[in-house]
This record gives sequence, C-alpha cells and structure tokens, in this order.
Amino acid sequence: MTVCLTLAILLGSGMVFSAGSKEGDVEAASHSQYEKKIKVSLMHRLLFHNGQPLVEDDKVMEYLEDKFNVEFEIINVPAINHAKIFEIMQMMISTGEVPDIFEMKNGGALPVQIALSLIGHDKVTDIGQIVKDNPGRYPNIKKNLDHPHADAFRLVDGKLHMMPRDMRMWAHTWYARKDWMDKLGLSVPTNVDELYTYLKRSVAEDPDGKGNVGWTNGGTWMFNHLYTGFHGAKIWAVRDGKYIQARLTEGQKEGLKYMNRLYEEGLLDPDFPVLKSQIDDANKFASGRAALYVHALKSISKFGPQLRQYNPDSEAIILPLDLQGPKGMCRMSGLGFYEGIMVSSEVDDPLRCWDMIEFLKTEEGIELWDNGIEGVHFKKDAEGNVTWRNEELYKHELWGLEGLQPFHGIKMLVDHVNYRGADGYDPKLTDWFWSTAGKLKDIPTDPMWSWAPLEIALELGTPYEQIWQRYEPAFITGELDIDTYWDEFVQEFRKGVYEKIEDWVNSTYDPKDYALTYNPQW
Repeated sequence: MTVCLTLAILLGSGMVFSAGSKEGDVEAASHSQYEKKIKVSLMHRLLFHNGQPLVEDDKVMEYLEDKFNVEFEIINVPAINHAKIFEIMQMMISTGEVPDIFEMKNGGALPVQIALSLIGHDKVTDIGQIVKDNPGRYPNIKKNLDHPHADAFRLVDGKLHMMPRDMRMWAHTWYARKDWMDKLGLSVPTNVDELYTYLKRSVAEDPDGKGNVGWTNGGTWMFNHLYTGFHGAKIWAVRDGKYIQARLTEGQKEGLKYMNRLYEEGLLDPDFPVLKSQIDDANKFASGRAALYVHALKSISKFGPQLRQYNPDSEAIILPLDLQGPKGMCRMSGLGFYEGIMVSSEVDDPLRCWDMIEFLKTEEGIELWDNGIEGVHFKKDAEGNVTWRNEELYKHELWGLEGLQPFHGIKMLVDHVNYRGADGYDPKLTDWFWSTAGKLKDIPTDPMWSWAPLEIALELGTPYEQIWQRYEPAFITGELDIDTYWDEFVQEFRKGVYEKIEDWVNSTYDPKDYALTYNPQW
C-alpha cells in the first residue's frame, strides 16, 4: 500500500451507518477468482487530526489487499473542514487523475457539474446496471439502491452511478458541563432560554478559571441546529402553502437575533467565523475554556479524560436530544443517505472494486472495519467476549486517535455509526444515544429534491449560498443590524438562480405530498 499526499485543502466528513447482511456473506463473489493483482487508487479525506499521516502497514488495509488481490494507492487530502473538496477534485480531474474509488455528493453546483462530466465522458461505472447484470452478487449494495431515498442520487436518465452511503440521523450532540451546572445551581437546559441562562452564568462566573468563551464552534455550520429550533425546518420550509428556503423565514431572522445576543454578551466564542481544525474547538471545551460545543457523538470519548486532567471533578454531559426552540427541537438531519461512492470505469477490474465495497457492508466487513482482525487485533472467547486486545497495534494504527474512529486507508468509503468495541468508544453511550434518537419524531431534514433541478443549479447566476455566507457572520457579530438589513438580504438572496429554483420546486412538487421531516427507523 502506498500513501500519496495531495494539497492541504478544506474537506469534510459525514457520519454513516452500514447495516450488514448475512446474505452478503453467502452470495458475494468468490474472491479466489482474483488471479491478477491490480492497482486501486483511493481518495481519502484526512479530517480532524491535523494531518497525522496514515501508517503504511495498516493490517486492515493489508487484509483487504490480500483478500481482493489489489495494491492500494491512498491519495491523502489533509483537511480541516469540507468547504473545498470538490475544488481539488476538479483540479485532479482536469489533469486526468480520477481516483478509482472516491466519494461524490449528489448536490451542489460544483459536485453535480463534476459528476455529470464524469458520467458524460463514461469515466465512472453505472452501479445500478452492474447490480442488475450480476444478480445475487451485491445484495447489500442493492438494498441501498432499492431504498426510496436513493432516487435523490439519480443524476442522469434515472440511472445510479454512485452508491448512496448509509446514514442514520446525524449523531450531532450538544456538549455542556454538568459539574458547572451543579456548582451554579442550574438544571440541565431543555430549551434555548435555559441554554442562554447556562451560558450567561458559566461565562460570568467561569468555574474553572480558564477564561470561558461560552459556545465554541469553528465556522457556523453547527449553528444550523439552533436555527432549526426557530423555523422548524432544515433547507426548505413550507410557508403559505409554498416551498421557501428556510433562510428566508422570520424564524431564521429570530435565530440570528439569538446568536447575535450571545455574541454581543460575550457568550459566543469570537473566533467562530474562523474555519479551523475541529480539534481546536474540541480542545477548547475539553480544557475548561468553553461551556458549550456541538459536534458528533464520538467526541465524548475524549472529553472525559482530557477534562479530568484539568479538573478531576469535571463532568461533560450531552444535552437532551430534543433541546427545544420556539418552533421545535434544535436538531436537523439528512435523509437515510449521505454522499455516495463512485468507481472509475477505467480501473482494471471495476467489479472487483464493487466486490470490496459489498464485502465492507457485510457483518464480516463491519467487524473488520470496527475492530480489526481477530487473532491480530483482538481475541474472543467461545461466548464472543473480547479477551485480549493488541493495544500496541491499535495505537500504532491510530485507532481512536483524538477520540475518532479508525482511519485505515479509506475512512470515508464505508463508515459506520456504532463503532462496536473500537478503542475509545462507550457501547452504553452509543446504545443510549440511538435508543433515545429512535424515539424522536419528525426531525427536520432535506427533501428528496433539495438540490434540484440540475439544469438550474448549473446555470450562471448569483450563488445564493455565498450570499448567505456573507450575511450570516455579519448579522451575528452586529456588523449589519438584522432589522435594518434583513430586507436587503432577502432581496439579494432571491436574485438570480434562487428564484428559478424556487419556481421550479413549487411547480413540480406539492407540499402536501412531500414531507420535510425524517422519522428514523432502526
């Protein structure tokens, strides 16, 4: 396995879940057929861990290389966020360097443009047709393709050129300090008013004496959970019987006023506009310098030990998953899938690449990805209990680095939510989260067509996402008064391509027929 380093750019991550099927263990292709060794390049997004290089002797990757008779070339893209992944991909494609296996979004002007270009030039495989032509070979992939939400990934003529990656409800959580609440005589916040009180008191009294900045998060993306509690939507909302972008609603305006109040009163980290490593934000919370941090469930595994280094009596907790705003819970989610996987049509054996992805979605593959190789990374007794763990090997291969899942060489290829037994994870915590999350109803989410239509999205026009990115931090910091400049923002947002998209959406879809909420079933 060779590891190559590309430009240091801004990329991202998502949380996904693969439900394996025993059927796949039976019907998947026989791997003894792979007589010729082939080279397979994989684009890997290095996120969260400040460019820590992957090890070249990762035993899981070596296992896959041996099982499928391949030699991996890992194309590393160190990153601190996901803002520019497709800019670098566009550069790679322009030079003819299309990876053999890579991630692709099914929305957004630039990702869709790249995908359409690859499809139009026959550079990627049609996984839908491959599954049809090979009945029984890809049962787990087929489950993804047969899911109703997969329709959102049909970019050309109703065909599927990418496999939608599994995902549950986004496992984002609100982290706070329970020991501070106890010291201040406060209850655990259940709504945004109580959250404000907790921030106000904890910043004023600074229980750890570290210079508490209040709520810390680099960038503004996680603020969308808060906004959801003010307008009850994610991307699109229904107002007066019509679809409208949630950012144009009065609820969005009120959510911005809430954030502006936090900023003006010193309850929001003044560094929030800076896109930086998410590790920096997490460390600020974990060292007692912040009262609130919103991130993935996996972060809790590092907070406890780090906090206790600074304060032995510290206790980090997760706020209620249905923390309430004026219009509902401060929580949003994607659909059942997030992003997709494409395979190049120019790799020597495309079916072998899909065989590997199918394997990683089986129970055996999930066990391998989550815990490693039995007998190498761990041992079990007859009852299935782990009796030994190769801690030195786990450490060498960066398992649990910064409280995160194992990286291996293709972390984002087929990723899972429940890292069963992986170093740094608390099974009771994950079980609690998913059992609690499973009881939530009507979580605001994307509509199936949230980025459609492609023709309009690719037209030249004012990119309204960039307009939002310009106004949002200005409203929060008070650089622009919200009441004074709100109409100007709405008018500018509506110019150009947005009006065409809104007209198309409302002429194509009836709000009575398409829910904008997600009721997870697992």
